[in-house]
Amino acid sequence: MLALYNGTAAGYVFLYHKCRWGGLGGYNILGVVDLSVFEKYRRKKIATMLLDAAENIARQHCNKIYLDVCLNSQE
Repeated sequence: MLALYNGTAAGYVFLYHKCRWGGLGGYNILGVVDLSVFEKYRRKKIATMLLDAAENIARQHCNKIYLDVCLNSQE
């Protein structure tokens, strides 16, 4: 899913439904596996809106959602 800010790409979230790998393989669970907001657009609640949208999709198609977390900072 792509987030736009005044018509410009500002961030994204990648979702997987019914993953085929790992401990969640085969379950009806939506996975949030990648979320990013481009630096210029941070502090504008874009990540919150992306996660809210992911939760709404999960409510429609699944009974659970998981968030895959990895700390990846270049600072």
